[in-house]
Amino acid sequence: FGNLDRAALEAKVKEALETKGLLLNDIMAITFVRTHTDPQSGKPADEIVGIDEILSLLANEVPPQLLRALGDEYLYGVHALGDNLPFLIVKVRSYESAFAAVLGWAKTITHDVATLFNITRFTPPEIYEFTDILIKNRDVGVLYDEVRVPIIYYSFVDRETLILTTDRVTFEELLNRLATPKRTLR
Repeated sequence: FGNLDRAALEAKVKEALETKGLLLNDIMAITFVRTHTDPQSGKPADEIVGIDEILSLLANEVPPQLLRALGDEYLYGVHALGDNLPFLIVKVRSYESAFAAVLGWAKTITHDVATLFNITRFTPPEIYEFTDILIKNRDVGVLYDEVRVPIIYYSFVDRETLILTTDRVTFEELLNRLATPKRTLR
């Protein structure tokens, strides 16, 4: 992106969600990069766009407390399970602030992240709280539509890591991958 705008961001997300050729259970990371002019050299330089800026651009009612609590490290991507299912893993600076903000975001989260998560079904107006469930021994919040089909899942897998996704199998796969130690090449 040059100047970051909503239309360019939406186009990048749509392109990622429609990526063909991924193998079953593949995960593809999507990086949002902006080119700017380096003030010292005068040359073009790339910088990764922060998740707080992306959410601010796409989400009309994201709690400011959540934006402040989010860290700089995040991974937005898709998990190939027939369709490309989006997910977001983000490090948080303050668990307490992020947790409270996510709970308060329940009323508008599905609309706010609809573009990032390809959400086309929404919670009825009378549903404004996450339902707590357990998945792989983790506390998970779920928002359902009017016929009790899950729309979005969230969980703090530890005090520093928040996961958002629209699919239970994707959520379980992310947990597995986060729990698997990284291999060291020798």
